[in-house]
Amino acid sequence: MGKDYYEILGIDSYANREGISNAFRKLAIKYNPERAIALSTENASTLKVDDPLREEQDLANKSYHFSLICEAYDVLSNTDTKQLFDQYGEEILKEGAPTANGALKGGYSYKGNSEEIFRQFFGTNNPFCDITLPLVKDDKVECKGYLIDKNEVSDRDIVVTATCTLLEFYNGCTKKICYQRRVLKKDDKTSNIEDVEKEVEVMAGFDQDTILRFPNKGDEEFGNSNSALVVKFKSQTQKNIQRKGNDLIQTYNITLQDALQASSVSIITLTGERVKLAIDEIITPQTKRKLDGIGMPIYNDKDYMSTLLSKQKKGDLYIRFNVLFPKKLTQEQKNELTEILNEEE
Repeated sequence: MGKDYYEILGIDSYANREGISNAFRKLAIKYNPERAIALSTENASTLKVDDPLREEQDLANKSYHFSLICEAYDVLSNTDTKQLFDQYGEEILKEGAPTANGALKGGYSYKGNSEEIFRQFFGTNNPFCDITLPLVKDDKVECKGYLIDKNEVSDRDIVVTATCTLLEFYNGCTKKICYQRRVLKKDDKTSNIEDVEKEVEVMAGFDQDTILRFPNKGDEEFGNSNSALVVKFKSQTQKNIQRKGNDLIQTYNITLQDALQASSVSIITLTGERVKLAIDEIITPQTKRKLDGIGMPIYNDKDYMSTLLSKQKKGDLYIRFNVLFPKKLTQEQKNELTEILNEEE
């Protein structure tokens, strides 16, 4: 008996395109072997002595099911192969159905490209895309997005810009966006303009160069697939703190008196943490200090486990000093300073 692709995806034979996609989305993530390997590695220290063999068998089982799931979606998501399978089943689908002129129609062969099918569907190879990738949501629907380069933005895409503070980029947040899109009427040919309000998840470590694409959240168009929603980001200016890549550069205002005394200083970082710096030299505008690992979180959609376990690496924090000179000095004070400075020479 041949394979039943509907049974593999756990759906009825009358399931529509959306039902097929939803089933694949759920099962492809559940049985993704790379996800299983990552979780197995993370939990390896807690396994019992007799667990490695069971773990290996489980991984092999997931890989087999993952391949079946991708093959089922490959067939049912294509109108031609789905039609042949619905009419004749797997055997004729792969061998080919004879036509009136004696030729064969069909001859489907699964290429075994499960990872490629997963990537094309989700827009990423990330097996934790259901957890570690940003999403856009409203009251009814959630949709995972993925990172793209600026040259991947299509003319058909709807582009929206979300403004974030530096602290929001640091902690991650949710931003509300509003835009308009065309939605097809019931006749599937004419369309209306719809006002849309959605929430976009901003992951810790995003910056103003981050671009997200959310498939099928753009315009609906007769005879064409839906366009995408593209979200770009803009960073608000932060007083005394600048971002450079994953590093932070913070300017600390210090009086001339404190700068000359070369005493320790107390810095309040972007997150409100107080850090004490021991200074054993006179502070000048050229004085800098580096604090390792207190910069911005580094977002890496390929570092699955670090993101999953909130163990993101961070950049560094650089402190530079702005020496505040007195606005007014008496002549006597000027003479005293001149005398002191001449002694230094």
